[in-house]
Amino acid sequence: MKNLRYYIFWAFDFLKGSPIRKHYNEIADVFYDRPSSKNIKERRLSDILRYAIANTSFYGHFDSKDLKSFPVITKQDIVANMDTIFSTEFYGQKDSLRIMATSGSTGTPLKMFQNGDKVRRSHADLLFFYKIGGYQIGDRLYSLRIWNNLNRKSKSAQIKENFRMFDTADVDTEGAQAFVDTMLKDRNTKVILAYASSFNGLMQHIKPSNIQWNMKAIFTGSELLLPETKKKMLETFGCPVMSRYCNQENGMLAQQPVSGEDYFQLNEASYHFEFLKLESDEEASEGETARIVITDLFNKAIPVIRYDTGDIGEYAFTSTGKRILTNLVGRKTDFLKTSSGKVLSPHVVTNLMWEFDNIRQFQFIQESLTVFTLKIAYLDASNHASDIDRLTKRLNSIFGEDITVEIIKTDNIPLEISGKRKYIISRLNQDVVR
Repeated sequence: MKNLRYYIFWAFDFLKGSPIRKHYNEIADVFYDRPSSKNIKERRLSDILRYAIANTSFYGHFDSKDLKSFPVITKQDIVANMDTIFSTEFYGQKDSLRIMATSGSTGTPLKMFQNGDKVRRSHADLLFFYKIGGYQIGDRLYSLRIWNNLNRKSKSAQIKENFRMFDTADVDTEGAQAFVDTMLKDRNTKVILAYASSFNGLMQHIKPSNIQWNMKAIFTGSELLLPETKKKMLETFGCPVMSRYCNQENGMLAQQPVSGEDYFQLNEASYHFEFLKLESDEEASEGETARIVITDLFNKAIPVIRYDTGDIGEYAFTSTGKRILTNLVGRKTDFLKTSSGKVLSPHVVTNLMWEFDNIRQFQFIQESLTVFTLKIAYLDASNHASDIDRLTKRLNSIFGEDITVEIIKTDNIPLEISGKRKYIISRLNQDVVR
C-alpha cells in the first residue's frame, strides 16, 4: 500500500515539471522491452557520443556513428586525462555539480562529477529498481553500514525519508544480537539495504526461527553475497533477497530479480553494456568470462564512454532475446593465479571455505605467485589442527604443490573504512587478468 510520503514525493516532482517521472517512465519502457525501447537506446547512445565529440578535446576526433572507434578507458585514464575529458559546458561550473568519490580500493581514487540531469537519472534508476524489488517510496528503509559524521543523516532527513541507520562496525555475536533486537523492536514493515559483507558476517550468528521480522525486501551490494549467506537469509527472513550491481562513479548497473534467481537484469536504459575478452578489446561470446565495459548515457559533465569497470562477468540471452548478466565473477584485482600463472576466479577460495562450518570469517591474500596468507576467525576455540592440515592440502591442489600458505588465527577480520570486508586480496599486478 502506498503511503503519504509516496504521494508527496511525486506531487513535488509534478510541480517541478516531472523530471524524475519522465526518466522513470523511460527506464520502464526499456526494461520491459516496450515498442519504443530500441529507439530510446539507440538515440541515447548517439546523443552522448555526439555530445562528447562536440564538447571535449579528449573525444573530439572520434566518429559518433562508430562506438568502437572510441578507446576503452580505465579509471586511471580518467584521472590522468580529467581536464580533457571534462565537458567544456560544465568545466566552469564544478561547484554546482555532484561529486561521487570512489574510495580507491583499486589503488586509484576518483572524483566523478555529474551534471543535474545525470543526478536525476540516477535517482530514477534507484527508484525503479527498488520498486521492482518490492520497495515503495516512503517504506521504512534501514541502511546497514559504518556511520560517521561524514555520512550520517540528520534527524529531519531520517523522518522525511522514513530512513534508519544501523551501524555495522560490529557484525559478530554482539552486532548480530543488536541487529535482531533492532529489527524486532521496530514493528513497521521494513526494507533493508546493506553491504553484502555485513550479512556475510551477521548470518554467522542469526539462525532461522519462527520470528516475524516484517521485512519486505533485502538489497545487498558492493561485494559478493556468498550463496550460502543468501540461502540462510531467505530461510531466516522470509522475504526476497537481491544483490545489486552498482558502482560509486556511475550508479545502478544491474539487479537480481525479485523472484530469487541469481542472474542480474541489466539497466540498459541508462548504460550501454559491452562484454569484452579478457586479453583484448574484442567482443566476448555468450557465456564467456569477460570484462564489463559501459558507456554512461547521461553524464555530460564527464562523458564516460567505453569505461572498463574493472568487473568481470558472463552474459547470456533469454528466450525473448533480452541480455542478462548470468555471473558477476568479481573484480580484476580480486583474481588469483596459480604458481604456474594460470588465472583463477576468487570463487575457488570462497567455495572452498564453505566446506568448513566452523570458520566464521576469513581473508585470503595472495602475496606472490607462490606465497599466500590465510587469516581465519573460528566460531569456537577448539583444536583446529586437522582443519588447517586439510585446508593446506586443498590450497596446494588448487594453486600448486610448490606454494607456501601461512595460516593465521585471529579473533576478527577488520572492516575497511568504507564498511566493507575484503575476503580476497591479490597483491600481484592489478591487471592480473590481462
